[in-house]
Amino acid sequence: MEGPDGRDAAALLESCVRVVRESGAIVRRHWDAPSHVRHKGAVDLVTETDLAVEAFLKERLAPLLPGAAFLAEESGGAAMPGAGDGPCWIIDPVDGTTNFVHRIPQVSTSVALWAAGEVRLGV
Repeated sequence: MEGPDGRDAAALLESCVRVVRESGAIVRRHWDAPSHVRHKGAVDLVTETDLAVEAFLKERLAPLLPGAAFLAEESGGAAMPGAGDGPCWIIDPVDGTTNFVHRIPQVSTSVALWAAGEVRLGV
């Protein structure tokens, strides 16, 4: 299978998995530290961990598909899926922020790649 830039999709997936796994070190490092929480809505929370993981993912995913847009939960993005012709990384840096704040160990990092009108990979 071919990725959105003509590269081997399996290699792109492998690279993305490696980056997402590396981002887990940030979550683990922040686990025992106090969470600095702010509300972005009545029940939506955001922590320094969310912001740190998101920044890491954007920095490390960008070179995998140069020119790809980002739609990220905490910082938004310049592109919505389906807008424009290029691929778009979709990121939820700490999926389960409320669990993270309460130290319930059921959190994850979610990353998808949207291209050509469909999800091309998900991690």
